[in-house]
Amino acid sequence: EQGVDGTLTNITPTGVAVTTAEEQRGRRGKNIAVTSQFVFFLANDSLNSGEELWVTDGTFANTRMVKDINPGTDGSDPKHLCAVGDSVLATAAHQI
Repeated sequence: EQGVDGTLTNITPTGVAVTTAEEQRGRRGKNIAVTSQFVFFLANDSLNSGEELWVTDGTFANTRMVKDINPGTDGSDPKHLCAVGDSVLATAAHQI
C-alpha cells in the first residue's frame, strides 16, 4: 500500500511487528540494511517465530522471513545488520 508521501506502508503480514524503533538501535546495532534490490529488517512474529531477519522488495507479496533460525516463539535475537554489496551479514543467538 502506498502512503500519502510516496512511502510504502503495510508491507508486513498481520501480526508481524517490525523492530526498527529508535530505542532498539543502541542495544542491537544497526537493525535495517539496504542492498540494491532489497531491504532487510528485524521483525517479531511472537505467535510463530519470535524476532527473526526479514526481507522485502517493497511489496506485500515479497515481504517474508529470511529463515526461522531458532524455531519456536523465542526467535534468534538477530543484531548488527550490515549490507555488503548485494548480501547482508548479521549475528544471531539461540536464547535458552
